[in-house]
Amino acid sequence: MLYENYCVKQAPLERDIHLVSLRDRNETLFYRLVHDHIDEMMPIVYTPVVGEACQQFSHIFRHSRGLYISHEQRHRIDDILNNHPRPPAVIVVTDGERTLGLGDQGIGGMGIPTGSCPSTPHAPGFRPRSRCRSCSMWARTIRSG
Repeated sequence: MLYENYCVKQAPLERDIHLVSLRDRNETLFYRLVHDHIDEMMPIVYTPVVGEACQQFSHIFRHSRGLYISHEQRHRIDDILNNHPRPPAVIVVTDGERTLGLGDQGIGGMGIPTGSCPSTPHAPGFRPRSRCRSCSMWARTIRSG
């Protein structure tokens, strides 16, 4: 039934929204579904669809997933991480200038580090119990001059 609900969605972005919603409600079921249909779903949960999701971030945002630390907060990273309810399982640091070749997506680029979480438990050497449950960090730097 769950897979059938996924298949009803025609557009890849609709399928991504559906899977993100499932991940928010039931991570175990989400990972099982992706695992069972890995070849079909990896292009949906990561590239190339995550690029479209980043471009549409403001339109499809449901709730926060991940932690964005701006350039202005760079001197407070330890404090920010210590105040987060759960320590991040994965930290992604980037200047965000070439998000999947899309250019600087700013906060909308959060889909990249959070979108890579579904693929991580299927990668060799990554312990399944170490899934990206809480957050990834996207630290964006701004070059001057």
